Amino acid sequence: MAPSSPRRILFVSHPRSASNLLVRMLGLDEQPKVAQRWLHGYFYIQMWFLADKLGLRTKNVDDWTEHERFEMRKGYQECFNKVEEHLADAEKEDKIVVDKEHSYYLLEPASQFKFHFGADKVSEPEWMLDIPEKYGPNKTRSEGNITLFSDEYLDSWKPVILIRHPALMFPSYYRAMTDILKMESREIDEGLKKDLDLILSLYCSRNLYDWYAKRLGKSDPESWPILLDADDVIGTPEIVLKLSDIMGLDRDSLLFTWGEATVETNGSLSDRVKRMTSTLSASTGVIQTKIAGDLDIDVEARKWREEFGEEVGMHMERWVRAAMPDYEYLREQRLRPS
Repeated sequence: MAPSSPRRILFVSHPRSASNLLVRMLGLDEQPKVAQRWLHGYFYIQMWFLADKLGLRTKNVDDWTEHERFEMRKGYQECFNKVEEHLADAEKEDKIVVDKEHSYYLLEPASQFKFHFGADKVSEPEWMLDIPEKYGPNKTRSEGNITLFSDEYLDSWKPVILIRHPALMFPSYYRAMTDILKMESREIDEGLKKDLDLILSLYCSRNLYDWYAKRLGKSDPESWPILLDADDVIGTPEIVLKLSDIMGLDRDSLLFTWGEATVETNGSLSDRVKRMTSTLSASTGVIQTKIAGDLDIDVEARKWREEFGEEVGMHMERWVRAAMPDYEYLREQRLRPS
């Protein structure tokens, strides 16, 4: 491994962005210099479920009780501490850590609810976790940092951000969600709609990309932060080779074909994991038909109305069209074939 190879890679994904496919192609389960972890990340996924359990997913943080604030802060800190333990174990073994997290898992509550309700409706100070002094004596938050972490902590990671065309990604997530929750796909209430306004957006991914690009002085597509489009991952094997080299991985461990596999589950997340990885588990290689290409949103919107009903179809079109400027902007920054 080259001395300049990164030791910590923050793999920022989005549901249905082909992130599990990319993990498979990179051969992370077999990479000799990568520390092993269930699904290579998702340390903060438990907080999404805790917020749901406490009824806080769409409840303005200004209205949370002291008990609710305590439980959420404690939960976030416990997740962070588990990451620290994983990093410490990896360092002892001289291994790279790859932490894959959906972008909105890292969003701190005040910023989340400013997104939902508007900045003038949220007075809660921005949350920051208790960051060890080894990351620096100061714990600063510069403009654009809407995460749970200090600038100094974010500086310790090298980010890879994966995007996919919203017209493929968002309907796919909605189908999976309705299967997991066993809900009627044509039903949607105001709370769920507000929840999906964040999930079915690229707000967090773009914000994190812009923050890192400015922070790291990004100068070309091969400098950090690395931006990947799922179309390239699926259709252009060279992109995976390039990314592997940038990450300091072993090319011999990369995979472009494989046997059918069962993805390891994790207790209460068993059904969710099986559903979200069902396409990958049943495949024996990259499925080229999953490429977006030149999708016509007008045509797709008619299909969504037929599949999901008029109301959900209308919202799906709204979510997709609202995300397109962010997608097109980010796609211009992507890692490209030579």
